[in-house]
Amino acid sequence: MRPDSLDIDQLVYDAIRLDIASLRRSKVAGAAHFAGVFSFEPKHLNYRSSISQTFRQPDRLETDSTALFSTAEALRLVLSGERDNAISLLKSLQNQYDQPSEQLLLQLMTTWISGDPGAISVANQLALTQEDNLPLDVRARIQLQLMTWSTSLIGNQDAAEFYDQALSYARGDLRKAIQSIGNDFGRDSVLFLRSPRSRLVKNQSMLDLSLFGAQETLRRAAKKRVESPHVRHIGAVPQSLPDDIVAAELQAEWSGSYWTLKSVWRQKANAIVAVSNDPDEISSAIADWILSDQTGLNSVIDSFENHLTANRVHTLLHDRLLSGRRVRNHKWIEVCGCLSNLLPDSIASGLANTIPLRGSSTDIQVDPQLDKNTDLFARILANDPASWESRFLALPGETQAAVSERIRAMHAPLLSEEVGRIVCDLIVTTESDQKRLAGQSALTAAWLIENNVNCRPLRSEFMDRISPDSSALVALNHPSLKRQDLIQSFQDDLIGQIQSEIEHNRSGRWSGFARSLPLQLAQTMIALETPTRHAIEVIQQLIDARLTSADTLQDALKALLWLLDENIIQPSNEPWVGQVQFRDSESAPVSMWSGRDDVRAINALVAGIRLRTGDEAYDAATRLSFAARDPDIAVRLVAVESLQTSTASPRWREGKAAPILDAVALGAVFDPDSRVQSIGIRLIPSIEDAGIATLSWARTVNEWQRTHTRSRVAAVKSAFEMGRQSDIAELAGSDRSVNVRRAYEFWSNGELLGKQPRR
Repeated sequence: MRPDSLDIDQLVYDAIRLDIASLRRSKVAGAAHFAGVFSFEPKHLNYRSSISQTFRQPDRLETDSTALFSTAEALRLVLSGERDNAISLLKSLQNQYDQPSEQLLLQLMTTWISGDPGAISVANQLALTQEDNLPLDVRARIQLQLMTWSTSLIGNQDAAEFYDQALSYARGDLRKAIQSIGNDFGRDSVLFLRSPRSRLVKNQSMLDLSLFGAQETLRRAAKKRVESPHVRHIGAVPQSLPDDIVAAELQAEWSGSYWTLKSVWRQKANAIVAVSNDPDEISSAIADWILSDQTGLNSVIDSFENHLTANRVHTLLHDRLLSGRRVRNHKWIEVCGCLSNLLPDSIASGLANTIPLRGSSTDIQVDPQLDKNTDLFARILANDPASWESRFLALPGETQAAVSERIRAMHAPLLSEEVGRIVCDLIVTTESDQKRLAGQSALTAAWLIENNVNCRPLRSEFMDRISPDSSALVALNHPSLKRQDLIQSFQDDLIGQIQSEIEHNRSGRWSGFARSLPLQLAQTMIALETPTRHAIEVIQQLIDARLTSADTLQDALKALLWLLDENIIQPSNEPWVGQVQFRDSESAPVSMWSGRDDVRAINALVAGIRLRTGDEAYDAATRLSFAARDPDIAVRLVAVESLQTSTASPRWREGKAAPILDAVALGAVFDPDSRVQSIGIRLIPSIEDAGIATLSWARTVNEWQRTHTRSRVAAVKSAFEMGRQSDIAELAGSDRSVNVRRAYEFWSNGELLGKQPRR
């Protein structure tokens, strides 16, 4: 039975609002079907499992001739994977309904399902012709629908006209909700102390659906991790994404509740990132993470970078984010910064020409957005040097100076002689008198002075301007630019800081002036190419002190490993080195150390030292083999790092320990974490057993496309060390990451930097 026209109008308005409770209360078949499909009820999705049919008769579905039933049927077809049939159905029904409200509902569903930008304007025109007959909140809802659908088709900026129109119609809680998302559409956002409480604005049912779906996903994943591998499941394998989250996303998208949709995206992204191993799902989750304005994007992308093939990056940036039109400018800069080494050439070239740049170094330091813009511009030098240099030369002098400070030393070889001279001159001569050359800018200038003939006249001024804390790093990479007096001064300062830290630790103050003080101290001795008795003594005191923090103790042990590898100290001259003790749970500071498994990490470093001193080498190698399989990534990382050495064929890799160490390196190559894997790949040239070395290298080459950028860069370096560069020439030359392509190019030309600081 078909309801009268007034009832149909009200039901259509409820359908546009997606008031599921009112639709169900109406007892109209079309309204119930509309609500049931959006709620993913099996009866309305025509879902029948073999088990359910065995035990009971399928429920009959009541039908009627309303547009609500027809539009619900179209959506059901879409959910079944029959989008084309759904569009054909809706088009065939366009002339079968005389009721204006039903015609509007059909057009809205057609617009939503088709994904055709042209249909947006058609739906808007139809809504405007019926405007006088529509309640204000329904007018606002239609504009919100068109706004929400437009964001994925034409971008947020072009959808802003629908935002403005919706805001002009809205009243009360709906207006508050619309104002809360103004920033997404280039308008001011307004947050209210009393958040909207209207049922159709708060959308608690949608939020509950997405939250339950995310919790169910995590619960299922936790159960899978603890159950026996012999457990057998009856029925289909569950998808990574539960129907609850999909239903919540559909409901929020249809109703134009963009503020709720962002919350659903957040839950959806978290659920997928936590449990999924499907590359396409993960790529989609990264897009949802970005669109929901979550923090920690860089960590998420780094964790799943191995899944981001060139095609998936293109889909993410061009299709999902519409080349930046779906997000605000500052968010687009952040996204491109996180993906800088994977950017398609078209986007990198566009950024090189259009990214906003202005101001001096001082201006940029106080403006976080300018800081990100400048840093990204410096990074994309690697992508398109020609476009980059053209834009750089057009910048004001003060902005050129700010950019020059951000250029990484590894990218300095990409600069032409003319631009290289300008960059070097800006780095060396335009700093204030109080500021010395430090960090990356010092290394960049050092490379240019040594390799660009036009920059050599700046050598004397560079030597005068270099800062003490960068003097050792510059000397390690460019021995001809060594300032021995500065290195010695910096070493004395470090010794004083470490002594103060030891005294503070003894008194229970745990100062921790800075991270990596022992490593910096070791770096100065390596740069000076001689041991300093006082420096070695403070490192020994840090290791022996009962109240040294776990982080500082690990840094001290790493410094000792580095000094042993560089032959700065000899175990025969420093007997205490071979007596460094393993820690246990009774060690004094354990209760004050951090929550991770510090004792096992520290013992892995001690085992690395024992390997080098020759004391109980077999036992030390055995300890390392256990640490390299530890469930804690921090322990595994330390274990494989302790096998790295600058010596081509160290004595301690021979004898009974060699097979164990080869097995550790092989295990690292197969490790699921890219940080461990990259170090394992770097260890391949040092593997003694030819069969294990061949297997490790074959794994590296065969898995090339599925590994992280850091692993592929490590493979480039190992290939050149082993003389196997022909194995990866094609892979590296056409790699999706500009870092890998440049690494192969630089190694081919012998231009990569030498000794970098240990971490």
